[in-house]
Amino acid sequence: MKSSLTADGVLLKLQDYGIRYVVTEYSGSGDSGAIDTISFYNEHPDMYVNVEDDEYNIPTNAEEATLAPDEYTMLKNTIEDISYKILERGDVDDWYNNDGGSGTIILDTNTGDYLIDNTTYYTESNCQTLTGKFQSEE
Repeated sequence: MKSSLTADGVLLKLQDYGIRYVVTEYSGSGDSGAIDTISFYNEHPDMYVNVEDDEYNIPTNAEEATLAPDEYTMLKNTIEDISYKILERGDVDDWYNNDGGSGTIILDTNTGDYLIDNTTYYTESNCQTLTGKFQSEE
């Protein structure tokens, strides 16, 4: 379901609901990937996102925002659409083809800044060739 909210509109809406951070988790492999979860968090004294220093902290005791189901669906759909666009722009390593990957997008609703923590999986193979002579041991 496509949302009619723009990126600026969703930021304002999130701020209206008291949501400070949005955490989007994604994963994929074998030529497909998906957004797994989207969580909305209220302001918390120990939460921060510092895009310039590539740091973020979402403590485990942070409270998720409570939204009515229709509000949640509308905001989730918009965030999902925008997240896919960010991930498909080309500067994020391939997180869904071959061995795939996973990651998190942390959005600060006050500034609109986001930080992507992306992990790409690779299978490593080592080949070894040995020679010898087949013979009985004495």
